[in-house]
Amino acid sequence: MTKALRFLCLIIAALTLFSLASCKKKTGVPALTLENSVVTENMYNYWLCSYKANFLASYEDVKDTEEFWQSELYDGSTAEEFLEELVLESVEMDLVAMHLFDKFGLSITNEDRKAAENIVADLCEYTGGGKNDFNRAVSVYGVNYDMLVNIYLEEFKSTYVYDYVFENNVLVVDDEVKQAYLEDNYARVRHIYINDAYDSEKSYYDSDGNFVMEPYDDAKQAEKDAKVAAAKTALDTGADFDTVYKEYSEETAYEKGYYLNVSTTGLPSELITNAYKIDVGETMTFETQYGTHIIKRLEMDKAPYNDKANEDFFEDFTDSVYENTYMEYVRSYFDEITVDEEILAKYPVKDALPNYSFQY
Repeated sequence: MTKALRFLCLIIAALTLFSLASCKKKTGVPALTLENSVVTENMYNYWLCSYKANFLASYEDVKDTEEFWQSELYDGSTAEEFLEELVLESVEMDLVAMHLFDKFGLSITNEDRKAAENIVADLCEYTGGGKNDFNRAVSVYGVNYDMLVNIYLEEFKSTYVYDYVFENNVLVVDDEVKQAYLEDNYARVRHIYINDAYDSEKSYYDSDGNFVMEPYDDAKQAEKDAKVAAAKTALDTGADFDTVYKEYSEETAYEKGYYLNVSTTGLPSELITNAYKIDVGETMTFETQYGTHIIKRLEMDKAPYNDKANEDFFEDFTDSVYENTYMEYVRSYFDEITVDEEILAKYPVKDALPNYSFQY
């Protein structure tokens, strides 16, 4: 699977639902249709099962229980409803790729077919039996040996379409597109950080690799508390944020600010969440387990992703812009898709049988 396809599977967060009995029904019945391109009921079932397995494996706090699926999310929907929407979007993207593959006159090669056959042959060998044993094993996901070969060939089409639209200027990623993506997906903040939470000189990693935070002694804690109070007082009485930053911040590695998005790692989650809660020019003070943080949201620079000083924040930026541009293009076809709601309704996420073993 290519990087683009892995991305689609991860940011759409795979889910699935599937019961043993229902997997055997209506082989080849269209579940979703876009002109001459079709996702059959069996294809839909297989992808649901695979996506659900990926989702469960990716997030520790997700449990395959009735209680979790019926739990309410921040937007008022249940976890099951949320995942059903994600599954549908993922499958619709595959369907649009099939449609565009034909529209652009692309072709599956003999090498592609051989590759798909080899993948399934390897999976068949994994079961330790012959083709009949394999078919029994994968039947619980609604497919058999030959159907799985065809599903992988359909997945290959997404790769061809992704490459084609950029190589042939159907889609163009230029500085304007990059800047728009930046403005829509990133927040830039200046960050004053004072560690008043733990003594870094005494703290250590234990034998299990856990970071143990040792507290300051009373004198050092009082010194740190006074530093935090002085920084807050300076800002409250009208001092320039940059001046306070230079005088008090214990983290000054990124003088041009932090460029944060929801995928940023290696920083406290509160820092990222709070960066989006304030407008440009506003400040916020908050505590984390690592100390006191004071942030100010800044206007976005022009093309900061080209500045070496910011490279820690933009390692995968260009890839993300291309992937986002592609997904927006694919989504523009969604209104043309016919969905058989009765078929989809047969497969509640909570009843799905996760497919951990028979995907690649």
